[in-house]
Amino acid sequence: SGLFGPLARILLAGALSAGLIWVGELLRRGVALPRRVADGLSATPLPAEHAPLALTGAGTIGLFGTVYAAHALYGYLPEVVALALLALVGFAAIAAARLHGQALAGIGLVGSYAAPLLVGGGSDSRWPVALYLGVVTAAGLAADDRRRTTWLGWPLITSAAVWTGLLILDQ
Repeated sequence: SGLFGPLARILLAGALSAGLIWVGELLRRGVALPRRVADGLSATPLPAEHAPLALTGAGTIGLFGTVYAAHALYGYLPEVVALALLALVGFAAIAAARLHGQALAGIGLVGSYAAPLLVGGGSDSRWPVALYLGVVTAAGLAADDRRRTTWLGWPLITSAAVWTGLLILDQ
């Protein structure tokens, strides 16, 4: 309805996403929330131990969407800056997965692997994209190894193989 302009929408979306991550971290640490907020969270169908991950994951997805909207919908960010910010959000999610669990690493990896498709590479050279994807894959495998599980490794290797095939076929 035109109540807020594009910049206000982006700033509000970023603030909401950061707020979700902040509340998720507070819940993970066991900080007492105001009674109205705690009552609202206890009414959810999720078990209480999943609330920090759910809030942090929603905030992470919101940050991915905010950066993408700032670039693709409103043109506020150039390709290189948008790719760097998307990568930063993805790597932060992978790092936070050490505290919140591997589902958050999965969100970060999906966003990180999708970032070059969403914003483009910024040049005709495939080497920056290949280097970026190698770093994403290494970070994901390190996160998977740190948790001593294997469910994240196979999708990582499959995604790296698909990206390799796409880079080869794009010649």
